[in-house]
Amino acid sequence: MLQNWGQMTKAQDDATTIDQAIASAIFAHENDPESHMGVGESIENHRQNEVIDHPANSVVDDKINIEKFSLQDWFASLSAYDVSGLAFSRLGYAEFYTTTVLNNVTYVYLPADDNYNLACDVSKNPIFETVCFVNSSEDFQSDIGFGDIGGDYYVSFRITKTTSNAVWTDDDGVEHLISLTDITKGVLHKLRIEIYSGAYISWFVDGFLVAQVDISAVVLGDMRGWIFAYRIETLHIGNVARIGVFRVLYQQDL
Repeated sequence: MLQNWGQMTKAQDDATTIDQAIASAIFAHENDPESHMGVGESIENHRQNEVIDHPANSVVDDKINIEKFSLQDWFASLSAYDVSGLAFSRLGYAEFYTTTVLNNVTYVYLPADDNYNLACDVSKNPIFETVCFVNSSEDFQSDIGFGDIGGDYYVSFRITKTTSNAVWTDDDGVEHLISLTDITKGVLHKLRIEIYSGAYISWFVDGFLVAQVDISAVVLGDMRGWIFAYRIETLHIGNVARIGVFRVLYQQDL
């Protein structure tokens, strides 16, 4: 065994010892910001994990972003909502549904506070996300999203028996529709809408961007007063249409 192996030179034309070469390689590795971030490597895996495990109480307040107005609900109760029509809730689930009368509507929305109307403020980059399904055996129309749906100003997903659209209104209350690949009825989907102030509105289905509109030259109507809403209407006599909701998230800048 060579006791002085580390003191040997790298090559006949390089006087750097093996110990020095190893130390230099370790130094370069430790100072490389891309270390261990390749596919399958430790930091890349750490960042991609759905749950990042740290000791209990190890995340302190100054590491948490509280510069957001945030709401999240699993519908244990509908007491915080304004409900017009038929609805019920259980822990983790709510259902909004119509009668069999033609054009019967159920409308469920979360009103903003009476004093400040903090949300839904389109200048503060609001985000709406919900996990839900819509279903009916006959014609119906549902809208799910921001604002006073069915009124003047709103942004929504509109799902009918045969079509799906991204919907938004300008400050004149004019409704604009963007055709989407049809959203499957009776199947859970994660629907998400993001408004980036002065730039664009984006619609996502199950994590995929499905529509985007440039609003840099558009003034959106004032949607404060209604934070988010679900609306469903039956368009066929004798038919019940329903929305089943499992989770909702709303967030905007303070």
